[in-house]
Amino acid sequence: WQEQNSFAVQMDDAREKFYCLSMFPYPSGKLHMGHVRNYSIGDAITRTEHSIQNSYLESIYSANRTALYEQVLLACALADTDDLNYFSAQAVREPLSRIMGRPQNIPAFARHLDAFCRQERGPVLAKEGQSRRYRYRFVLPLLRPYVLLQGISSGKISAEDLR
Repeated sequence: WQEQNSFAVQMDDAREKFYCLSMFPYPSGKLHMGHVRNYSIGDAITRTEHSIQNSYLESIYSANRTALYEQVLLACALADTDDLNYFSAQAVREPLSRIMGRPQNIPAFARHLDAFCRQERGPVLAKEGQSRRYRYRFVLPLLRPYVLLQGISSGKISAEDLR
């Protein structure tokens, strides 16, 4: 672990702070499998949180201030889905129009959907089907609720929008 620098921390003030305490350490008693279980669960939670957070930040980052990646991703999270959690570009249109406060046409955000399917942005979405009939779904299923919570936290949507 020391050779691989596994526990090195890189401070980044732009990132949201996260701390997972699975159990308080205590000096009495010997180590047993309960410790391994608890610490393993905490480690899994922490790694999942960081994975989801990093996927989100990678997907919405843009040097261009007019880019709509954050809004389009939020609209994708709000889009109606089928039984397999796929949604269409048409399903993204209405929530994006609500977020932006004006009607949005598919060509205005189609390149964003395409970018979310490429490696540079994660990929965040998986695309299936034929041109003009593509269906999308989140690659990491836990990213969808994370995006919704970020939307509420940033004030882009309210909890009422989730009903």
